[in-house]
Amino acid sequence: VGYGLGMGAGSLISRRLGSKDNEAANIYASSAFFAAVVFGVLLAVVGLLVLEPFLRLLGCTDTMMPYAIPYAKYILLAAPVNCAAFVLNNTLRSQGFSKFAISAGGILNVILDPIFIFDLDMGTGGAALATMVSQTLCFCILISFFLSGRSIVKLRVHYISRHFRDYQSIVTT
Repeated sequence: VGYGLGMGAGSLISRRLGSKDNEAANIYASSAFFAAVVFGVLLAVVGLLVLEPFLRLLGCTDTMMPYAIPYAKYILLAAPVNCAAFVLNNTLRSQGFSKFAISAGGILNVILDPIFIFDLDMGTGGAALATMVSQTLCFCILISFFLSGRSIVKLRVHYISRHFRDYQSIVTT
């Protein structure tokens, strides 16, 4: 969901910035960002409430279930941050900042995985916790770019669209 919203919004933002329509770019960015947070929260809440049936729907077998449940709990808790980070990353790319932060999260994940899995003896839950920590760091790096004013596009509550057609454009793009 976050990646889809980010890709759609990123394309629309690029076009609006190219035509010097920064206000529309702000609307697409803010709308996609806040929609990603909302969908991430919904996914986390619903997924955690019906975790086992949700995992079975995704194809999890009885053999996999003891490993999938601890992994899924952390991943679902991180869903709002992860969805929002995808939108932030694509919003930065749409402004020409393609190398900004995603690699930091990946590198941290590679470092933390063996520590959480083996040293802390957390198994698959540790792998997911390492991913959650890494995604949160990535989100913090990305959001700092917007909060510091270095972004052309502004994320503001008052830019959130109340028009279905804007969300339709983001999703279909």
